[in-house]
Amino acid sequence: MFISIEGIDGTGKSTVTKLLAEKIGCTAISTPPEVIKEIRSQYDGSQSAKARYYFYLSGLYLLDEKIRNLMTLGHLICDRHIHSTLAYQYPVDESFPVDINQLFTDIQKPDKTILLTTDNVIRKNRMLSRMKVSGIENSIADYNYAIQELALSRFLLMPDLIHIDTTHCDASAVCNKIFNLLQMDLKNET
Repeated sequence: MFISIEGIDGTGKSTVTKLLAEKIGCTAISTPPEVIKEIRSQYDGSQSAKARYYFYLSGLYLLDEKIRNLMTLGHLICDRHIHSTLAYQYPVDESFPVDINQLFTDIQKPDKTILLTTDNVIRKNRMLSRMKVSGIENSIADYNYAIQELALSRFLLMPDLIHIDTTHCDASAVCNKIFNLLQMDLKNET
């Protein structure tokens, strides 16, 4: 089973992805792939929405063969995939496609996609804490409230997402909630 964990920054995706992979005993990956992360800042700061969109979309194509190969070994969890690319990067001047199954038929899509959301105050505090503890600098989009809100509104339009609010849960509780939701599907695929 291919599972994707989606959501705007600060909702707990990376932490939950790691915990869930440990609980299931499977591989965890993230997008964009390492091979293009070093040039990411050139596109995140780009004025061209289409350039940003195609940059992130190319990352999915670059990762696709790896995803297909890993799936032959067992379950796979991805921290962000096609839903994030569409929610964050799809050009605002074009009609937004809510059904990803009609798009990019040549990319392996997740079997189950989980959307994590949380209260904005908690989300911002998580992001600040992440920066203080790890020294990680987030992309310019992390600090742009309008971009985050647009991405969230787009995520909420997508009918195939399983929505989990992480506001009053720690990462371990969220992991358990997702595991319980997926347990039957995971058993059927082993």
